[in-house]
Amino acid sequence: MKPVLEVLVGKTMEQALIEVMEEEELSNLREQQRQFQELRNAELVEQQRLEEEDRRRRVEKVRM
Repeated sequence: MKPVLEVLVGKTMEQALIEVMEEEELSNLREQQRQFQELRNAELVEQQRLEEEDRRRRVEKVRM
């Protein structure tokens, strides 16, 4: 039978490792979310640009 202290230390180390892995996973998820949001924002800006360009062309056509 293992000494109680050895078991406690082992369980504490195991729990600490699990917590570190969870923190790393959360960090990775936050980074992925940030990258996704950045891409989404860029796409929205491009969409607005294209819509404005289309609007200008239609206005120019009406003027002719």
